[in-house]
Amino acid sequence: DLSRTPHILVGGMSGSGKSIFLQNIITCLTSRSTSDEVQLLLFDLKRVEFDYAKELPHLYGNVIRDVDDAVLMLENLVNIMEERLSAMDSAGVLSSLSRKGTPGLDKYNEKCGLKLPRIVAIFDEYAVPVTENDKIRDLILKLVAHGHGAGIHLIIASQRTSDEIFTSTMRAIV
Repeated sequence: DLSRTPHILVGGMSGSGKSIFLQNIITCLTSRSTSDEVQLLLFDLKRVEFDYAKELPHLYGNVIRDVDDAVLMLENLVNIMEERLSAMDSAGVLSSLSRKGTPGLDKYNEKCGLKLPRIVAIFDEYAVPVTENDKIRDLILKLVAHGHGAGIHLIIASQRTSDEIFTSTMRAIV
């Protein structure tokens, strides 16, 4: 239930099953929800995962395989989040949100007669883009802090779980 799951951080050494776990999440999301209900953003900067998912109707654009494309997509996602939060605030829904079990998007859709989908951004090996571009960390922190209320969820996997990759601020919010 995405309304009750803000974000997920996944850490583990190579071969520990992170990619299989992400595949299972994608399978669950796509088999239980239509593409009108859930859209997926897949970030695969190692270029070895998510080929199986490129034909899914749930996919929001192409699988992201380049750091510059990742920055552009994350900027777009932050804009979507800010637009949604502003609209929710105008509709009087934002003030009723709490961090855990936030039904913000559901309440907003119900109140306004809309059907905005939840967006799930999934990173396989988050350390790659973070170490190559500092802007990615800043965008991710914005999404971690406010995305859940706007129906945007992050699932981030990495072999490296140091504070350089999963900052203490990120861990505290998630």
